[in-house]
Amino acid sequence: MRTSTEESQAPQRSQDGQRRDVQRLLRFYEDIPFVQEYIDNYTGTSADRKAYQEMLKQARLGKFSHIFAATPDRFGRDDVEALRAIDELTEIDVVVRFAAHPDLDPAHEDDRLYLNILFGMARRESAVIGRRVKHGMLSKLLQGDWAWKAPDGYVNREAKIDPLDRAEMLQHTRYRRWVEIDPARGPIWRYAWDMLLEDASTFDDICEALAARGYVLRNGTPFIRVNRRGRMIFNRQALSRVFHNWFYAGWVVVDSP
Repeated sequence: MRTSTEESQAPQRSQDGQRRDVQRLLRFYEDIPFVQEYIDNYTGTSADRKAYQEMLKQARLGKFSHIFAATPDRFGRDDVEALRAIDELTEIDVVVRFAAHPDLDPAHEDDRLYLNILFGMARRESAVIGRRVKHGMLSKLLQGDWAWKAPDGYVNREAKIDPLDRAEMLQHTRYRRWVEIDPARGPIWRYAWDMLLEDASTFDDICEALAARGYVLRNGTPFIRVNRRGRMIFNRQALSRVFHNWFYAGWVVVDSP
C-alpha cells in the first residue's frame, strides 16, 4: 500500500480503501498465508521508499510468493522502475497481482504491454498533478499568500476563511496564509544585515557580534562554537545562506514549488 505526500492529511483512509480492495482479491487466494503488509507514505515517482525497498529485499530472499496491490499506480508511478521491479520479481517466481485488474498477469507478454500502458498513464497523471500544483502555488504567490515555511526572521500566519464568504472561499479555500516579520527573531537579522551593509564587517565579525548578544539560529545552532581543540568555528555558511536569500530583499524566489 502507498499514499503519496499529497495525501498526507488522511493517509489512513486511503490505506484502508486499498486494503479493502486487496482483501476482496484475496478471496481467490485463500490457500496463501498472510506474511506482511508494506506501507509507504511517499510519492510513487521515487523508488527510494523504505517499505518498497524492504519488500523487494525480502522478495529476493524468498520470504513470500505473492505481492498484491490495489492498483498499479500504488505499486509505483515511475513506469521504468515499476516494470523493472516486476520483471525481476517475475524472474524469481514472485507473483504480482492488482485488485483493480485481477486477471492481469505481468508474466504474459500481452498483459505486460497493457501494464506498461497503465504505468505510463500513472506517470502522466503524476506530471499533470505536478503542473496543477505548481500553477496553484504561483497563483497563491501572486495573491500575496505564502504556502511554505518562512525564512528565519519571519513567521507564518494564517486565518480561517468564513465559509459564508463565497469570494474568499473561491480564492483561498479554507485558509489564507501570509508571512510577517517575526517580532522575536526579526531584530537578529536586521542587526546582521545592518552590519553587512556597513561594508566593514566580515562574516566572522558578524558571527561574533551575534553570538555576543546571545543570538542563535532558529534551530538552536550557535553562530560560534568551540571545537575539541579549543578553536573557534564561525558559522559562516548559515550567514551566507541568509545573505544570498533574495526573500530578505523583497524578492520572492521559490526553487521547487
